[in-house]
This record gives sequence, structure tokens and C-alpha cells, in this order.
Amino acid sequence: MKRQKQASKGYVARRSRNFEGARSRFKSERGAVKKKWSGRVSVALIFPDTYALGMSNIGFQLVYKRLNQADDIVAERFFVPDAPPSDKTAGKPQQGIWRSTESNRPLHDFDILLFSISFETGYINVARALHDAGLAVFSRKRDHDFPLILAGGVACQINPEPIADIVDAFLLGDFEAMEAGFIPWLSTLNTGTSRKRLLQNLSDSCPGTYLPCFCSPIYDSSGAIKAWDSENGITLPISTAIYLDTPKEAPHTTITTPDAVFSDMRLIELARGCGRGCRFCAAGFIYRPPRPWPRHSIDAALKPLDPGAKAGMVGLEFLEREDVMNICETLIQRGISLTFSSLRTEAITPRFVKLLRASGCRTATIAPEAGSEKLRRIINKNLTEQDILKAVEIISAHNIPNIKCYFMLGLPFEQDSDVDAIVALVDKIRQIALASGKKRGNLGTITVSVSTFVPKAWTPFQWVPFAARPEISRKQQFLKKRFASMPNVVFKHDSWNSAFPQAVLSRGGRELAEVLNKMAQYSCSFKKAVMSSGINTDKSHKGFELDEILPWEIITHRVNKAYLIREWKRASAEQQTTFCNTETCRRCGACGSKTTCNDRTDQPEKR
Repeated sequence: MKRQKQASKGYVARRSRNFEGARSRFKSERGAVKKKWSGRVSVALIFPDTYALGMSNIGFQLVYKRLNQADDIVAERFFVPDAPPSDKTAGKPQQGIWRSTESNRPLHDFDILLFSISFETGYINVARALHDAGLAVFSRKRDHDFPLILAGGVACQINPEPIADIVDAFLLGDFEAMEAGFIPWLSTLNTGTSRKRLLQNLSDSCPGTYLPCFCSPIYDSSGAIKAWDSENGITLPISTAIYLDTPKEAPHTTITTPDAVFSDMRLIELARGCGRGCRFCAAGFIYRPPRPWPRHSIDAALKPLDPGAKAGMVGLEFLEREDVMNICETLIQRGISLTFSSLRTEAITPRFVKLLRASGCRTATIAPEAGSEKLRRIINKNLTEQDILKAVEIISAHNIPNIKCYFMLGLPFEQDSDVDAIVALVDKIRQIALASGKKRGNLGTITVSVSTFVPKAWTPFQWVPFAARPEISRKQQFLKKRFASMPNVVFKHDSWNSAFPQAVLSRGGRELAEVLNKMAQYSCSFKKAVMSSGINTDKSHKGFELDEILPWEIITHRVNKAYLIREWKRASAEQQTTFCNTETCRRCGACGSKTTCNDRTDQPEKR
């Protein structure tokens, strides 16, 4: 690997600040691993976002732990640098500004660069990391002198194509299902095997491996995809790997730090996947079938916790399970405080809210997503206004003063009346909370958080348009004005400009690699890079046809396309679909293809 000398004083200062930040973080961590490098294959495990987010990601920590359990591998973590480039150096390679948390080494020292990508906007930082490290951004320009670039994570499982021309290989699926092939493959890196042969060996030994250099779309004269091509015997589409066994320990964070989003907290995964079937949620489809971890696995992950520790419960799909509730009550008795992610509104019971209160919770979060019954049927929320208000009554009656509500704007078939319904629903929530607040002498606050809906691949809404900026802005301003006159309500919303890159990247193809490269090379905005690249983003705004070959269909999941089309048609008819029943239902394909349930698609399903 060729090294480039850096003589800039500004560069040295930025590198020093990044090093000091990494060193102080490492000292405050509990559970991190620091290995000697001699005789070991080195892996740079990169979370292309902030340290706070990365260290609150169970999957990222699981990969770090499993890699370092292998004696011949040393894995070190990277995050987006704290110190951004100055105006004078913006767009120039900042070799060394990305430094590992464990040893302060730069990216180009490592044999493998493995990106763990949770959000599509992380693709932007993949290109920036390579550019800043002095590495060629496009895979076709890298030879044996460069480390191999690999990527995985939920964003890649949804649509890897925007970085397919950048990454050498994708690891798609659950790491537990891939590690038996992947970790031994790492040991072969320094054997003198050619780059392409190494990649082919990875594909042969590790399920869920996608090699873009051997697979490519074929376009027609209009630029639409008409077929896929592959070489070296690779069969398309690539199937993602799924873990269907029972873990000895439920996945959990192994490193705690005060600098994570969930400060000094052990996060525990109660289940993987969700069978609720919300039509906007990609994770709810790509992680099917839903897999609740058994009690003994959850107990094993919680056993090391001492009194005074903090535990965060992730995967609340199965929270109402009797054994999970018993676990939570036992933890409270042991003096361990609990935190829960966004609550399933219809599962809020007095027993559960007592747990929240015992943990010192003062804010309960619910996600109606839409204000009207009609729109909640369309998105398959399976949640009535009565369910929502009943949950608020229980929360307020148990002296939790603050409530946070999540909604979306720009959903399919949304009308102004649906936006009015958000205001009406929040006012009803406020009235219930207000009545309880007056009794206890603490009125509390209702926080209304509204985000712009972004259509995602592998959902029934993958074909729909992304709402235009004027439409979203008008609706945001309407809500802002209405909530301004509503006491005890705080209104927050995102920016359409921040949602736009996500909307394009979530359903884009390989053409977007040039956009990402320009952003890294010139430190320009996403919109400016799109314009200078001449890329047409009309598809994001206009949507796709049902019979169209989609960029992300070079990979495949257990849920079949026919089911997604069926769900789109049911959404169009305002029909809901019942929750997953893995024992009897075979509709979507995740549990097999044979239909064993009595299901009529021309009638709305009942809960």
C-alpha cells in the first residue's frame, strides 16, 4: 500500500483532535478489545456515522465481538471523524483523518475494510472514507495494492446498488448465518491469492455474498433494466442469509460507553424481525419470519448485569409475552433500570406501564404514524383511534407526564383531511393527558414529531412516488400553525432536503456511485452532485411500474414479490392484513410457499 506524506499543519491538528477524542472514548469504554497486530489479519470495522449511533447498534457490536473472538483476527472500529475538513482542505484526501478507536491507526493500514451500514445516507460516508484515506473510490480502479472493501448492514440488505461500483463484496443477511464461512476466509487473505480469486472463494464459502464485479444490470435503449448478467457461475438473484437457529445468548451490546446514544446501557435484542406488516417498513419484510428469542437466551444476555446497571429492550414485537414481562419485573427487583424503544401502542397495559414508571420513565413514546383511521388502514398499522386513546389513558393514569407521538407526511393516498386528523388526534391525546396532569399537579408535554415518508425497497410501497417538496412544506406549515395555538404541545418536523438524499439512495441504482464520488471529491451537497452528474432522479418522484425490473432485485429475500404486489393492492383498497402467524400462514413466502391459511384478498381482514 502506497503511503502519502501529509505536511499540512491543519491536517496534523485535525488528526490530533480525532486521536485525542478516540483515546478518551476508548478509556471510558467497558468491554472493548485491544489486540496486538503481529501475525493477525486486520479488519477495519467501519460504522459510517457518529460514534454515538454506532455504539448503540447491536449488530455492529456483535460483528466486532465475533471477529475478535478469532485469535488470528484483529478488528478495530472506525466512525465518522469528529473534526471535519476545513474549507482549505475540503475535497482533498485527508489521509489519516479516519482513525481507529483502539490503536489510532489509519484505514489504509488494514487488510479489509468492512462497512456496517444502517442507513442509506451512510453510503455518502463510504465514498468519503475511501477518498479521505487516499484509496480509489471505484472498485475497478483498485488492484492488489489496495485493501478489499466489504459492506453489510440493513441498508445494504434493502438496496446495495448505489455503492455496487464502489464495494468489492457485500455480506447480505444475518452475520450469525455467515460467520462460519466468513471468518475462516479471512485467514486466507495474506496467502498471495489473487484479488478476484479471493472474492470468488468468499462467494463459494459464505452465504449471502454478493460480488458486483461478477454481476451487472443490462439496460435497454431507454436506460431501464431489462435483465441481469453474471459470470463465474454465479446464480442471480443473490439470496440473503438468514439465521433461524436459537442463540445461546440473545444478541446484545458488549461494550458500554457514556458517549453512546443509550449511555452506559446494555441493549438486549428480544426478537429479530416483526410480523406486524406495516407496509412502509422495510425491516418488517426483509427480516421475516419474525424470530422471538427464547427466555433462556434473553436470561443469558442479562445475567452479567449488576444492581444499578441499565438495560435497554429492543424488539418489542413480543413484549406482551408472559416470560418477557416476568424477566422485566425480575430486573426491576434486582435494581436494574429498564428502557424501551418506541412502544407498541396496542400492547400498553397497566402492568407494562408500571414497569416504565418503576424505571423512572417520564416520557412514553407511541407511533400512530397517521392521524386518520383510513390512512392507518392503508399503511396496515392495525391500530384504531380507540387503541391509541386507551393507551394514553393508561400512560397518564400511571403518572408518566410526557408523551411523544410519531407521525409521517407524504404517505400514499394522503389527503389534507388526513393531515387535519393528526391535529384532531393530538388534541384528544392532549385532553386525556391534561385531565390526569391536573390531578397530579404536573401537566406534562405532548411532543409531536412528524417525518417525511420515504418509500423503501422490499415493501408494498416500493413503487410509490416520493412526495414533492412544496406539498410537504405546505403540510408542515399547516401543522406548525395549528399546534402553535395548542397549549402543552411541542411540534417538530424534519427537512424535506434531508429526506431527499435518502429517497433517491433507497431506490437508486449503480449510477449513483458517481454522485457519491463527486460528493467525496468536492465536498458538495447531494443535490449539487446529482445535478453535476446529470443523473435523472425522476423515478424517485414519479415511482415505478409494478411489472418493472427494479435495481435492487439483483438480490432477493424470503418475502416474494407477488406478495408485495398483493399488499399494495390491498393498501389501494384500504384493506388491512393480519399479523404474521408463522405456524399456519404461508402467504408471503418467508415460511415456505404453500398457502395453508384461509385468506381472501377481496375482503378486508379483521384483527
